[in-house]
Amino acid sequence: MDHFSLPKNMSTPHPPSPPGFTTPCTKASQAQTDDPKQTVATRVFYEEFRCVKALYLDADNYAPQFSATDLISAYISLAFTLDNPEGLIFTYLHTELLLRDQRTPRRQEEIWKPQYQLLRALQRSPLNCDPHPHFTLDHFTTACIAIVVKKGVAKHSIFGQARKNTVARSIGLKNTRQS
Repeated sequence: MDHFSLPKNMSTPHPPSPPGFTTPCTKASQAQTDDPKQTVATRVFYEEFRCVKALYLDADNYAPQFSATDLISAYISLAFTLDNPEGLIFTYLHTELLLRDQRTPRRQEEIWKPQYQLLRALQRSPLNCDPHPHFTLDHFTTACIAIVVKKGVAKHSIFGQARKNTVARSIGLKNTRQS
């Protein structure tokens, strides 16, 4: 049985983490508020989640095997490396995602806090206020995945970004402990 077919209360094969350490396996409410490894809940439209699931199950996802949280966060980071990411994301939202059925099933997932902060800045953007439509975290997360998929970014680049994100979180944790 893989991670994606387990019941919600048994959503991970990983052992419990020490107190204050947040992984995709622990709830953000269990983490210390100053923990740079904290995750934030989001939802992903099912069509885009299938891309994440395929990458998660890919034979190249090993040593370390990245979780859905790592992979979704990597998609978000990669979307923000493209030229004019805000323009790309809002264009996708206004021209494609807006036309889809908004009752589309979504998958409850987590993203790391640094990627949440990128998306939060978009939520607070003037382009997400009246008179424009108001998009949620779900929409922004889904848009980042869709854009990276449409751009044809290679899976090794997504895994590479997941590694970079892991290193950045590790360095942030070390700096927090040394302070």
